[in-house]
Amino acid sequence: MYAFEAAATHALAVRAFCPGDAVSVPEDPVTGSANAAIAACLHRQGRLPGTDGAYVASQGRELGRDGRVSVRVDGDGEVWIGGQVQQVIEGRLDW
Repeated sequence: MYAFEAAATHALAVRAFCPGDAVSVPEDPVTGSANAAIAACLHRQGRLPGTDGAYVASQGRELGRDGRVSVRVDGDGEVWIGGQVQQVIEGRLDW
C-alpha cells in the first residue's frame, strides 16, 4: 500500500504487509520489490511523482526503521531501485 506524501525528504509513503509469509513476517519494513511494483504501476498510469521518473519513497517509519528507497523509472520503463541496504540473504540466479 502507498500514499503520496509531499514531504521534504520523500514523495511516497509505502507499507508492505505480508501476513501469509512462511516465516510469519506481518510487515516488511523496507523492501525494494514492493517499491518496484508500485513504481511500475504508477508509471503505467502516468502518475509517477518527482521529476524525470525519479523520486524517494519512505518505508518502515511506523516500525522504527524509517528507510528511504530511491526509485527511478528510465525511458524504457525499466524500474531501478537504490539506497543503503543491509544484506540479509545471498543467492544466485542462472538464466
